[in-house]
Amino acid sequence: MSNLTVSKITEQDNQFYPTPDSFLEKIGIDFNSQIKSFCKEHRYDIRVLEPSAGKGNIADHLKTWGGYSFSTTPRCKVECVELDPNLRMILKGKNYPVVHDDFLTFDTYTNYDLIFMNPPFESADKHLLKAISMQERYGGRILCILNAETLRNQYTRSRTELVEKLHFYNAVVKFYSDAFAAEDSERKTNVEAAVVWIDVPAPASLYNSAIFDELDKAEQAQFEEVHQTEEQQALINMGLDWVHAYVKDYNDQVKSAVAFLREYTAFVTEYDARFGSIEGEASTYNRAFSLEVRGEKNGSINHFLLVTRRLYWKALFANPKFTGKLTNRLQDELRSRLDDMANIEFNAKNILLLMEENMRATAKGIEAEILDLFDDLTKHAQYDGCDNVHYYNGWKTNSAHKLNRKIIIPFYGVWKQETRYKCRGTYCYRDGYEYRLDKYGSIRKLTDISKTLNYLAKGICGLEDMEHLGAVIERNFDAGNAKNIETEHLILTFYKKGTCHLKFKNEDLLEKFNLFASQRKGWLPPSYGTKDYKNMTQEEQIAIDEFQGEAAYNRIMENKAAFIVGAPDLLMLGGARE
Repeated sequence: MSNLTVSKITEQDNQFYPTPDSFLEKIGIDFNSQIKSFCKEHRYDIRVLEPSAGKGNIADHLKTWGGYSFSTTPRCKVECVELDPNLRMILKGKNYPVVHDDFLTFDTYTNYDLIFMNPPFESADKHLLKAISMQERYGGRILCILNAETLRNQYTRSRTELVEKLHFYNAVVKFYSDAFAAEDSERKTNVEAAVVWIDVPAPASLYNSAIFDELDKAEQAQFEEVHQTEEQQALINMGLDWVHAYVKDYNDQVKSAVAFLREYTAFVTEYDARFGSIEGEASTYNRAFSLEVRGEKNGSINHFLLVTRRLYWKALFANPKFTGKLTNRLQDELRSRLDDMANIEFNAKNILLLMEENMRATAKGIEAEILDLFDDLTKHAQYDGCDNVHYYNGWKTNSAHKLNRKIIIPFYGVWKQETRYKCRGTYCYRDGYEYRLDKYGSIRKLTDISKTLNYLAKGICGLEDMEHLGAVIERNFDAGNAKNIETEHLILTFYKKGTCHLKFKNEDLLEKFNLFASQRKGWLPPSYGTKDYKNMTQEEQIAIDEFQGEAAYNRIMENKAAFIVGAPDLLMLGGARE
């Protein structure tokens, strides 16, 4: 900064120059970006200190600052420091807390978000250095009005130190030649003023945790000694190695939090012993703080563990890599166990035990899903002029039936009726109304159908990619197309009258679907799949002939692993993770 010659001002004149409103407004305009950023960061309570406050011109101005209203208590709480006793009385009359007299001797633990100051010009360097020192403890901003000569003429050690600090913190400095010569200046002077905005970052030590430092050191020490446990290796073999990351995060979170809670317990015990009584009255109410762990004040380690375990089990159940193949009903059943799972430690072994348990429970659920879908597709045997099913005389029954390749079912909610405006884009016109394809109402149901067919598709055809299915439906609906939408298993056409035409692309998948349902419903001989056709009784052969015929039966016998699903196969279907 170059030296400037400024007019000489007596020490007495430098003591008290109230900040004109016009100058404060000018500062607000010139430092708009800094002020806006500050206000946005502190959206709620703001703690401000005005040293050498005088009559509180700055404090008054802060009620509406930078376009934000801070007049509502306690949005912007301003505390003042003022040396002159008469001015202190004026500040108190305005209900501003006066927390000290001489700012240079002010000592406080308070963390101020902003120090906004217009200090005495002849000692502005010392006052601003004091403000910087205060903000260096916690971090914060400073907005200071001072004599430009303080920065331009560095003839003292304190001025040199100040300029170095301003450079270090990349302070923004702007100069004003007539700041205190405006018409609304209570005391006029031609002194050139400088306005300094400083962002003092919080010290790194404020965010360094000894607990996490110890955790990191322990992990580093064990890094070269890490061995995969049997359970972790099993997860990797199943394609669930990503679960290990969940378990590691859980362990790190719990270790650090338990260490903190133990330290907190030890601290408050000693704190209460030393400071728990005031004037002989012992009470935990004398403690000025408490720790809350998700709804429990002074939360215990056990409560923290309960909350955290539930969060991690919930995250696991919500991960499509873990439950993506389950239908919505099966996922809901799994999530209904969250409260019970909160009591179970979140580790690789328990995850494997849960998967084994779920596989057995899910096997029954898969069977129910497949049969429910079969019943849903066949309950409208004759629908919209289409024969959905083929009836045949089954094993000891004449009411057996199986699905045909093309099926028509009711499928409401795909077409949403809109207002009577001109058709455009994805809108279609019917009976004077517009109709819009609702992709969100359709994808959920179609996804469940495809997931159910996926259980049977293994060994027959490719498995439906659920993300791809949603993209196919969305792309066609966005384009206004509802006909011949091709997915992995089906070709779909939707009609505005509320029907959907489904056509199976793969006849072997349809065959396996009918076979699965017919076996579970007892419509086929118990010997199905265990005897060659020629070794069957005449009664068994008649049932086979009614269902599919000798040639089709022999083809299935040649590939029983693909077509005939037993109980162990259901376990594999339930636990499959492609």
